[in-house]
Amino acid sequence: MVKHWLAWGCAWALGCAVGITGWSWLRAQTPATQKPPTIAFLNYAEVMRLCDEAQDIKKLLQGEEQKFFEQLQAKQKEIDETRKQLTTTTDQTQRDALERKLKDLDYQFGNIRSDAQKKLTRLLNERYANLYFKVWNKVKAIADSQGYEVVFRFNEDWRDANKREVYFQPDRVMARLTANNLWPMYYNHQAADITGQVITLLNREYQAATGGQRGNGAGQ
Repeated sequence: MVKHWLAWGCAWALGCAVGITGWSWLRAQTPATQKPPTIAFLNYAEVMRLCDEAQDIKKLLQGEEQKFFEQLQAKQKEIDETRKQLTTTTDQTQRDALERKLKDLDYQFGNIRSDAQKKLTRLLNERYANLYFKVWNKVKAIADSQGYEVVFRFNEDWRDANKREVYFQPDRVMARLTANNLWPMYYNHQAADITGQVITLLNREYQAATGGQRGNGAGQ
C-alpha cells in the first residue's frame, strides 16, 4: 500500500515537472505580444491659430508685405505718369528721354517685386521653421512626461468641429481624404489630444520672453 502511494506521488511530481517544463517551452515558442504604442495627436493648424508667437509672425509678415505694396504703388504711379506724359509729348528728344525713364521705372518695379518675394519668403521660412522647432520641443516634453511613444501631426480647422452640419460637409470630408497629411478618423479627444497643452506651453514661454508685449512683430 505504501509502495502504491509512493509510486503515485512520484508520478504526480513527475507529471507536474513535465507540465511546468511543457508550459515554459510553449511560452518560449509563442511570440511575445507587443504592447501597442501609446499614441497622441497634435493639430498643427490649431497651434498656428492660437499660438501667440504665430500670430505675431503673421502680423510681422503682413507689415513687411504692406511696406513693399506701398513701394510698388508709388513706383506704379510714376510709371503711369510717365506713360501719360509720353502720350502727350510730340518732341522726339523728350519722347526718347521719357521712354528711357519708363524702361528704368519698369526695371525698378521688377526689382522691388523680386526683392519682396525673396525677403518675405526668407522671413516666413526662418520664423516658422524656428517656431516649428519650439513646437517640436514642447511635443517631446509632453510625450516624455506622459508616456506617449508616437505623436502624429495633422491639420484641421476645429472652430466648427462641434457642428456636424459643417464638420461633415462633403467638401470638408473630401478635403480630409485627399489631403497629403495624417488625419485621425477617430480618437478619444481628451486622452489622445495634446494640442491644447502645447499651445499653453508655447504661449507661456513666449509671453515670458516678450514681457507680455504682443501684436507688433515682437522678436524681430
